Amino acid sequence: MARVHGEAVPELVEITETFDAMAAEMEAHMAYEEYVLFARLPAAS
Repeated sequence: MARVHGEAVPELVEITETFDAMAAEMEAHMAYEEYVLFARLPAAS
């Protein structure tokens, strides 16, 4: 939407940039939890 309508509605560009930054941060956080924190839990038998 931002690519198509961003010129007319500049807020869409800002929203897209904010969302992309948050998604990248969340992805890194989830990877940390999965590989570091959850790795410490005992395996289910």
